[in-house]
Amino acid sequence: MKGLTVEVERISQWGIEHGIVRSFDLTAVLYAARPDRDYFAVSKAGTIKVMDDGGSRFEESEQGRHRYLILNDAQKGRVLEALVMLSSQPPAKTGTWAAP
Repeated sequence: MKGLTVEVERISQWGIEHGIVRSFDLTAVLYAARPDRDYFAVSKAGTIKVMDDGGSRFEESEQGRHRYLILNDAQKGRVLEALVMLSSQPPAKTGTWAAP
């Protein structure tokens, strides 16, 4: 997990240097909107516990309801490209959006 954290930090720093604000929310939206695109692997079930210092710890458990996303080397470029495209796409023209 430490390797993933370091990689997320490296990608986040690249984004900051290029005017992209760090956002785990955008990563979550990418997975939620396109779960079948193989952008991420998903951990086994477990529980995330928030520590007193504000950090978090994942404890694997078959009864757990939480999972975390795993980014491997082969997925990095695709994920970064998708995040940049999604966060920089111009808005739709006025009047083209329809309520569900």
